[in-house]
Amino acid sequence: MMGSGGRRRQGGGASLRQPGSYTVEAAFVMPLVLAILFAYIFLLLLLHDEAVIQGRMEERMVQELEQTAEKEGIKDWQKDLQGQLWVLRIKKVKKQRKMGKLQLQIAAETDCRIPGAERIYPGRRRYEQEEEWLAFQPEQVMRWSSKEAEDGERAR
Repeated sequence: MMGSGGRRRQGGGASLRQPGSYTVEAAFVMPLVLAILFAYIFLLLLLHDEAVIQGRMEERMVQELEQTAEKEGIKDWQKDLQGQLWVLRIKKVKKQRKMGKLQLQIAAETDCRIPGAERIYPGRRRYEQEEEWLAFQPEQVMRWSSKEAEDGERAR
């Protein structure tokens, strides 16, 4: 027996679906789908920032080693780097030379509070990156070691 709208009726004529049942189901599913979508987008933005920081750190290290880094200093470099980031905020940049090594450290964090999701996602994420390179070019070290070896042989 066919009812209104071409739906089949069961037994005594009761419809299997009530009017508006799709709306109720979508009201339960859509927030979940949107939350997953926004979390994925946020993760992509975070990965972008981490890749930018990594690339800019390596670029700065090469400039420091070749002594072609701008004279403006690390603070201006930090401001320039911050302008390229989307969700991370730089908290600290530290550069130091010690014992033949050049070290660059960056600490950043993101603050993304989601109302009602504090147990799942606390809202703050810290990101720390540290690069350490030899302050000398490898060919210089090889020349020094071969020169020392030659000097040692001459002394004998």
